[in-house]
Amino acid sequence: MKPLYAIFTIIFGLSILFYPKEITSFTSGSPGGKTGSSGDNSLCNSCHYAGTGNNATITSNIPANGYVPGQTYTITANIQQSGISKFGFEVTAEENNGNKSGTFMITNNLETQLTNNNKAVTHTFNGTTGQSGNKNWSFDWTAPSTGANQPITFYGAFIAANGDAQNSGDILHQFSLDVFEEIPTIVHKNNSELVDFKIINNSIIIQNPISNLLIYDISAKIYCNYKNLIQGQIIVLNNLNKGTYFIKSFNKNTKTNSYKSIIIL
Repeated sequence: MKPLYAIFTIIFGLSILFYPKEITSFTSGSPGGKTGSSGDNSLCNSCHYAGTGNNATITSNIPANGYVPGQTYTITANIQQSGISKFGFEVTAEENNGNKSGTFMITNNLETQLTNNNKAVTHTFNGTTGQSGNKNWSFDWTAPSTGANQPITFYGAFIAANGDAQNSGDILHQFSLDVFEEIPTIVHKNNSELVDFKIINNSIIIQNPISNLLIYDISAKIYCNYKNLIQGQIIVLNNLNKGTYFIKSFNKNTKTNSYKSIIIL
């Protein structure tokens, strides 16, 4: 009996060791909520058991001076992975508080589709094949009609799949893109009118917590984008060339913007 019991134990152990994992990869599109954003709080590596890479991007035709509320723009998601021909993705858009923002629209229903209650875009079964280790997807996004009054972030999670029909050996890539509401061309406030920051000797003194602070020039070119600034923090502007610059900040507590024009001498 003992030899038979030992043999049974060995066979049972081997069966557990080599029992195949459940295949949960999604070749026909993400189930939604897998971008890794603060609102989703989940990634596609929970199904793909993926390693990590950094060769994904999200781009748009939103102008440098920001989006216009209610206008529609084209968003392009891209991933590159040498030696891979199967890819997948999910992209969503959120405000700082994790609320979804704007409206996604499909422009190529052969390769892309809506997911997560229409708050995100993902691939279709026919939209997974890339060429030369590269894959693009494009779709439209309409900015919120009233303006978010704060930055909007596009979050993307991308999978470079090895195509073995298993949920291991794939590579996860992530990318995020911040966009802003259209920046006024010229705005000026005196220090006495500012609440969240003030300017002293080419330095910005933070007076209240600021979630985002932009520094841009007359052409709306953004030079700096600071995040999560705290009271008492000082930003020295000596690295800017001589000229006129504009500062826009967003206070996430009061949900207000502050503006200031400055001249760097």
